[in-house]
Amino acid sequence: MSDHELTPEDLIDEPNDEDTRNQVDHQIFSEEDPVRKIQPDLERINASWLSDFEEDFGTAASSPENADKKFYPPLSPLLKEYQIDPFAQLKEPPVCLSIKSEDQFQSIATPGNISLIIGKPKSRKTFFANALGAAGLGNCLIMNRIQGSLPKEQNRILYFDTEQSPYDAQRSAGRTIRLAGISSLSYFPFYGLRTCSPMERIDYIERIINSTPKLGLVIIDGIRDCVSSINDEKEAIEISGKLMTWTQDRNLHIVCILHQNKNDYHARGHLGTELTNKAETVLVIESIDKGNGFSIVKAEYCKNRVPQSFAFEIDDTGLPVLFKDWEKSKDIRISLTREQKLDDLQDSLIWKFLVTAFKKKSPQRLEELKINLQSAFEEYDPTLGKDLMGKQIKKYVDRGLITHKGKESTRNSVYELGTKPAFIPMVSFEKSLLTSSQSGPDELF
Repeated sequence: MSDHELTPEDLIDEPNDEDTRNQVDHQIFSEEDPVRKIQPDLERINASWLSDFEEDFGTAASSPENADKKFYPPLSPLLKEYQIDPFAQLKEPPVCLSIKSEDQFQSIATPGNISLIIGKPKSRKTFFANALGAAGLGNCLIMNRIQGSLPKEQNRILYFDTEQSPYDAQRSAGRTIRLAGISSLSYFPFYGLRTCSPMERIDYIERIINSTPKLGLVIIDGIRDCVSSINDEKEAIEISGKLMTWTQDRNLHIVCILHQNKNDYHARGHLGTELTNKAETVLVIESIDKGNGFSIVKAEYCKNRVPQSFAFEIDDTGLPVLFKDWEKSKDIRISLTREQKLDDLQDSLIWKFLVTAFKKKSPQRLEELKINLQSAFEEYDPTLGKDLMGKQIKKYVDRGLITHKGKESTRNSVYELGTKPAFIPMVSFEKSLLTSSQSGPDELF
């Protein structure tokens, strides 16, 4: 091996000389701040490679032998646009919205990302969206929980409502302004797109986003109405791709509002799945309607630290306000809820009840399975009704715990015991139930 000091050019000239590569590596990484020293050389190497590639591409594409072949355009512009530079000095993105947890604020929305707000119908999702808009609009603390912090150069907000009547949409806009403590719409354009088609909504939203200066936050209350079918996988991918493009091109944050499924707590359809996977934060709004009624806000997923849950109610003026001591409320123990409690049961206990329900007969029609399952669940909660059992049966079919055969609502529609789940350790309460059962654990499992 030569004794002269080597440069990265030597590496290009002698790419197969392992000793040469090792010596260059040693020289580079044995000195201080190696990243700064090698960056210019790596850029020169990359530029040399791109030049050689383009020359080879041009020769091949112009060759008569390849006249009938398809050639794609040179990669160099694409590489320059999409290649991630590990040496670039990138600033940490600012926080658009955060939630106060004790004495700290946990980020839920940053530029270049989307977030998702989900909940059952009438769970006060729009009231919460109004609070988010107000926090961003006034860069202030709303309900003593939601903090807006948009930078001065991007302090504009857009709000799109896709489903409410003009009267209700105007009330929604008014709530946002009143919460923020402002008296003008000049910095808060609010659009009602109820009468538009899904394609028109997407087109208008895109054009308005691209023509609004200093834009930092967009709220789309009713993203479902931007697709023809909520279960169309292609449409779901396309709209999520547009959302990500808008956020990156304009360096802004988009909040989307979407319903949960009727039979479980997941965001609706393929669209919900796609947005959940792409979202920086997924917040769930859950309505507790006993007494005066209030809603709980909790983080389902969060790329940053998960903020603490909190609750809000609607005051006499129609504005959302913080509901204090909600965890001590009797309503929360009653309403969080029989259905939710069933969803939270461990698989071992669910399987035990299913086995008991199918002991009498298999297969069973839907109505008799509801009765038998209701009877099986009596030792857990004797107040469960048949309607709730019907909801649970659908969920158990989706999970494979129950098998459904035939077309629903026909004489051929029957249900059988499905696949036994992989059990997790039982808690003492479950063990006591199994011990007290007439059938021992060996018979059940």
